Amino acid sequence: MDHPLPAPEPLPDDASPSRRGWSRSSWTVCGLACVCLTQVLGGFWYFHHQNDSRANRRASINRALTPAMKYPKNLLLRQVQDRVSLTCQVDPTGHAHGCHITDGHYMEFNQTALVFVEHAIFNPALQNGHPVKDDHYTLHINFRVK
Repeated sequence: MDHPLPAPEPLPDDASPSRRGWSRSSWTVCGLACVCLTQVLGGFWYFHHQNDSRANRRASINRALTPAMKYPKNLLLRQVQDRVSLTCQVDPTGHAHGCHITDGHYMEFNQTALVFVEHAIFNPALQNGHPVKDDHYTLHINFRVK
């Protein structure tokens, strides 16, 4: 004897399939909350340790404020490449003085490197968080044809 199965009872409105588990929007909100929390904690760590790591540092070129160096045209046309090394003193205001070439094979590259460094803006050296003079700043510039 076959007994038909009873029809399932309809679910109440608040128990629809999307409300029984996590809906797509719930996952989105959870994901965004995790991303925000990661950003906040990461930013806190960065700024907290930024002060520690930058209390003492050497001078460095501020690439955002320094104009790009121009490759000497005649050497570019001849596809000449070289590496120029130079040393300078960088004062606490971020300007180079007393620059001289320590290694370089082409006069045009040497002159271009000197002009570049003399017009460059530097992040000054720091000692205990205060700008100081860097007496022995060394820079190596590679002139490469792309």
